[in-house]
Amino acid sequence: MKGRFPEIDDAVFTFFQDRRKTGLFVSYDLLREEAIKKATSLNIPQSRFKASKGWAIRFMRRMELALWCRTTIRQKLPKDSEQEVVELSAVHHQPEEDK
Repeated sequence: MKGRFPEIDDAVFTFFQDRRKTGLFVSYDLLREEAIKKATSLNIPQSRFKASKGWAIRFMRRMELALWCRTTIRQKLPKDSEQEVVELSAVHHQPEEDK
């Protein structure tokens, strides 16, 4: 589903995809800035299109997108975790009388 200005939606969607492909940060403010640039290039006055935060939220819903941030922290498993999984699995799969 498109908004009232499909040309803006298409341009902002492309902008979003390009930034994601290159691993760059995306925010509501960046989407709004891009939408305003496109509206200006299409001679759509600010009285008709404001690119509010509400617009950005609805745009994200329409396009089924989500903001996320990349982290450098990764959760590490304990060194003996693989052995613990094997042991727990063996206990779990034993018949009831053997437990």
